[in-house]
Amino acid sequence: MAIFPQLVGVFLAALLLASLIFSVVRIFLTTGLLEVAHIATALLIVLGAVAVTMTLRNPAVFIGSALAFSAAVALLLEKGWNRVLPLIAVLFAAALMTGLPFTGI
Repeated sequence: MAIFPQLVGVFLAALLLASLIFSVVRIFLTTGLLEVAHIATALLIVLGAVAVTMTLRNPAVFIGSALAFSAAVALLLEKGWNRVLPLIAVLFAAALMTGLPFTGI
């Protein structure tokens, strides 16, 4: 059993958790469209993780599409280094839309 892919998976999951925590914190610190984008992003990250855990491929593609949109809105509305963690959510959305968690590389 190769340990390197497992370590990469743990690292990516930690980055996704950081992105989720960032969105949850930003819900309470922002208002308007940015707040709505972070609410949607946080909810869709959790739903995407549930879809991967339960191996629901078709719902994961739909969740990934919605997550890509909400995280992209958050990415565009944030300023400075605050754009890094929504970018991770966009990358997770791209992985969901392509089915990468289900098929691997």
